[in-house]
Amino acid sequence: MSCGGSPPASPAPPGAGAQHGGTPTTGRAPAVVEAWLEAWNADDAAAGLAALSTEDGVHENVPTGIRTEPGGVEALLVAFAEQVSDIEVERIAAVAAGDWTVAEHTFAFRYTGQIEGLPAGTGQRIENRAVTVFELEGDAIRRASDHDDDTGFLAALGLLPEPADAGTGTAGG
Repeated sequence: MSCGGSPPASPAPPGAGAQHGGTPTTGRAPAVVEAWLEAWNADDAAAGLAALSTEDGVHENVPTGIRTEPGGVEALLVAFAEQVSDIEVERIAAVAAGDWTVAEHTFAFRYTGQIEGLPAGTGQRIENRAVTVFELEGDAIRRASDHDDDTGFLAALGLLPEPADAGTGTAGG
């Protein structure tokens, strides 16, 4: 997906240039991050995503508090993939500086299983927006930290009211 007119790069925080390799750039993410986004769309997403991680790589989902042990990326993602189907991830924008990249993306799937602590899925189509912060080590991902809005997911499960459409203030769906 095209970034559709990426915003201009923001100035780096004080000291960021010296510590992390210079001024942020916007547009396409580093190749390993682009491959991570595409790997979600593959038949065996867990294996593809794990292959892009360092041996001690970590994946975490900040809103849920889920974090893998170092090297446990594939096991976590296999467990997630067993509960969903038809995963589609599409990049919206990205910014990178040195060993750090932030990618905004949509994340959609059908909830067909049962994630621990949640009601069973009935095939509901879930779509949310997320930002993932990547810490890179060479051409691999040392840490992927997801920050996503699960309001639509919880509403589809009947645990929250349907969110209002941000553009019109009306109920969305």
